[in-house]
Amino acid sequence: MEVTWQSYWNDSLLSLSIRVLGWTSDLIDYAVYHYDFETGQRPDNLELLDRFHVDEGDFIAALRRGAARQFDSHYAPWGTGGLSPEDENYGGISIDLAALRAWTVAEENFSLDLAMFCPNGDGTFTAFQPVASIAGGNGWYYEPVLVEPGPGDWADGGPQAEDAFVSAWLTDDGVSVSFAKSQSRDFPDSETYRRAYGFAYDTEYPVAGCYGDYQDIFVGASGQDFCPYVFLLTTEGTVEYIDIFGGLWHGCLCSGGPLYGFRDIVSFESGVYEDGFGGGYETVYAVDKNGRKYDMPACITAQGNAMPSYAAGKWCANVYHSVASGASYEGVYYLSIHENGLVEINDVIVSIDAPLQIAGYCTYLGTTELGMVYQFGLYSGDQLREGAFALDLYNTDYGEMTITPISGVNLFDAPGGGYTIFSRL
Repeated sequence: MEVTWQSYWNDSLLSLSIRVLGWTSDLIDYAVYHYDFETGQRPDNLELLDRFHVDEGDFIAALRRGAARQFDSHYAPWGTGGLSPEDENYGGISIDLAALRAWTVAEENFSLDLAMFCPNGDGTFTAFQPVASIAGGNGWYYEPVLVEPGPGDWADGGPQAEDAFVSAWLTDDGVSVSFAKSQSRDFPDSETYRRAYGFAYDTEYPVAGCYGDYQDIFVGASGQDFCPYVFLLTTEGTVEYIDIFGGLWHGCLCSGGPLYGFRDIVSFESGVYEDGFGGGYETVYAVDKNGRKYDMPACITAQGNAMPSYAAGKWCANVYHSVASGASYEGVYYLSIHENGLVEINDVIVSIDAPLQIAGYCTYLGTTELGMVYQFGLYSGDQLREGAFALDLYNTDYGEMTITPISGVNLFDAPGGGYTIFSRL
């Protein structure tokens, strides 16, 4: 129905981005064409990056950040959708949005060979990248994304915050945290938590999955015990969070991504949430431009105790288990996932009637390019299995789901450095 294009000139290099709107669909397609009039050649993507002295790894990292920010610009404030932090369905809606964001930043979407981008001439690029959507037939659209490789705003250090013995600060790559030794008479006592969570003093711990454009940072605790979180204020007035102890304990300190429905936020503050019965707990509030306060840990709990609807249902995986003698035997994992976070596993050895039954709950920690990171505590009888895995939902439309072990018990006997692929039943 419509074909348009835009030209980008960089000395003798011409780049064209071509935009195509079809007759029978609202989907917009893009193509990119490069031609160097001096050499008479069409450079490939790697040659293009070399021309502008950009490292491939830096470019892919910047492209992932750009795609995440494009998704967040649509859904993090959730203005027209009506989602509120006080919505009774907040957990289910927000975890489904987190799943779409995880699809957007998934490893499968980022190959230099397949990337479509044009140099803007100022060190940045315009790329045309798949971004997940709640609308549309295939669940995503190509969208223009600004790619800014190289040093960021906080290359020389940025805003920092602390609470008790926990410190956090903005970096060129996102966020880092560290821990200082406190006096034993202080509460909370750092040594008690060091023994529990295994961190080292005066050591920088980078946080994975920080893709936003941040302007401020806050550290605050929640609950009856000392449970510290990092809260990040974006330039768009939205909020992201990091569960520090949850991530450390389970071997993946990562950002939980946006707290959906929070918009026009200008600051954070600690306080006490009163339950109306004479009790209460320590919490952290997001304060919007009108002075209204929102209890953020309550929203984190609602989102964390949910599973995406895209993962809910019954799955199975055939696995060949290796034994010490070098032989192997066939097994089948039957996996049932519920939207309230309940996970049930039947571990079946072929030719043996009685399966091993494992069940319990999972809690969302955050997102990396491997997928949505969940911590679990599952029981078989009185035996507890603990750990974390990454849930990759990239191919759920095709009836496949990938689970990668992160820490603790390798639930599905994935090979070292590998994963287990499940098929939907």
